[in-house]
Amino acid sequence: MVRAPGKTKLVMSLAKFESEEAAQAAEKQLKKNPRVVLVAKNKLLRIPPVIKEQASFTPSAATKDPLRPYQWWLDKIKDSIAPPPTGDTGRLIAVLDTGVDYTHEDLQGQVVLGYDYVNSDADPYDDNGHGTHVAGIVAAKRDNLKGIAGIAPNYKVYAVKVCDAYGSCPLSASSTASTRQRATPTWM
Repeated sequence: MVRAPGKTKLVMSLAKFESEEAAQAAEKQLKKNPRVVLVAKNKLLRIPPVIKEQASFTPSAATKDPLRPYQWWLDKIKDSIAPPPTGDTGRLIAVLDTGVDYTHEDLQGQVVLGYDYVNSDADPYDDNGHGTHVAGIVAAKRDNLKGIAGIAPNYKVYAVKVCDAYGSCPLSASSTASTRQRATPTWM
């Protein structure tokens, strides 16, 4: 990433090299430039599989959500003791993941569409399920007689797709998403 002269905007470039030696030489040269903020290799990150843990406790929170008793982590973080704020509804929590299934019944009205950096389009739809799972934990509606209870149901999820259908997430996609969203947030 390079800091543009006279501006606060960051510019990100990707380069492909024929050999490791050529990449290392270019990295060494770039690091000498005071305008260069970061030089990094593109890596492929993978989302771990979701581990389904069996509930071995009596849930302390009574909600109308049928799958709430299986959300053992909410009891561990004392969610039933300290529910999320009720008046603040304007906040967004960004989920940079496999996208979000914004048609999911427990997320209706809870998702603001960001961008799909995997397919380079404006539809961050989840074709894996992991991002929707994360979005549900964060912002699923409560007491709607459907699915689970979100930790912050009064907030919305800003869906950004940086991982593909197989759970592979190129570091370049996450970096590009982070840089672009910080420079020109599309939700404002």
